Amino acid sequence: MKFTKQSSNHILSHLYEHLFFIHLDTTLREKDLYPIIDYSIDAYTTDGRVVFDIETYRDIDIEECIAQANHEFLTIKELTDIAIAQLEAEYTCSMAIKDTQILEENLTKLNETPWNTDSTVQIPNEIISKGGEVPLYILTLTAAFNNLPAKIRPLHRLIAGVTIDVAVSDIADTFGGFVRSKTFTTSAQKDLIGEVQLKESVPRAELTMLIDETKHELQSSGAYARLVADLSDTKTMMHAPSQKRTFEDTGITMDDNKWKELATNENLKSITDQLVLEINIS
Repeated sequence: MKFTKQSSNHILSHLYEHLFFIHLDTTLREKDLYPIIDYSIDAYTTDGRVVFDIETYRDIDIEECIAQANHEFLTIKELTDIAIAQLEAEYTCSMAIKDTQILEENLTKLNETPWNTDSTVQIPNEIISKGGEVPLYILTLTAAFNNLPAKIRPLHRLIAGVTIDVAVSDIADTFGGFVRSKTFTTSAQKDLIGEVQLKESVPRAELTMLIDETKHELQSSGAYARLVADLSDTKTMMHAPSQKRTFEDTGITMDDNKWKELATNENLKSITDQLVLEINIS
């Protein structure tokens, strides 16, 4: 399902996209719903047009969630600063803001505009513009196979991949970063990697604490268990990677029946107990 709205100021629309994404993610997480496991969001801005393309894997009233995020939308300095930092990390340049109060008023104006209408909100271009280039830090999260039995590596790859994807999003939404790439594998070791561009360096201890909180949340909310339950039911195999990708990453050929055999709570516990995301900042 697509939700769109348009303004005449592309940069402000892009900023609104980032800010609204934080609100929508918060709304969904409060309902114990998580990306990749329960839904996927492709959010982008083109020529001032904000697009949220959302696919749900559960019985989720996404229109209600959008409405709730709209209702709870706030332009408080803390959240706006995070969204601005995300833009700066994405554009690799600073953002020049003429007047913070006027910026917030126009963000609110765009938020109050209904989704999926043909109207274009008129917003002066001078409110926000690109400034000078800024240095960036590249944060990398890596999940290696460690000493897990080879036969459960496909499930490890899936669990670790979901954890990295959620963790890099959490880092971006907490410290103001741009998710440069979600999970991919290295050509040699086949380790899973996710990357975030950050405008400012973040203490390793804070990153470790946030990652541990993400893992605990996925565990305690039952999100990991839902993922495994999906895999154990051949009617809900939307999360299983392709056979080709799984073989390339693990050397193991999988089909629906093998995923069903592998998707047990015992295997899940073995993987989550040993799952470590290594942090590298450059």
